Amino acid sequence: MERSDLIKAQIANHPLYPTLLSSYIDCRKVGAPPEMASVLEEIGKENHPKCVSTEIGKDPELDHFMLVSSTSTVE
Repeated sequence: MERSDLIKAQIANHPLYPTLLSSYIDCRKVGAPPEMASVLEEIGKENHPKCVSTEIGKDPELDHFMLVSSTSTVE
């Protein structure tokens, strides 16, 4: 597995990933045409991870990135 694939897997399995994804989708809906906003809403509903790690603190750098990335869009 390449390093970039490993990093992507770590991000996708991080406990804050659903929050990050939800924030991203909410940002994309702003100013989107109604039909696109509906599509994004459906994507958000469909993309709930089935198996997510609940361990925060295993990689403090990734934890910080996920926390900052998922909360900065909310503010």
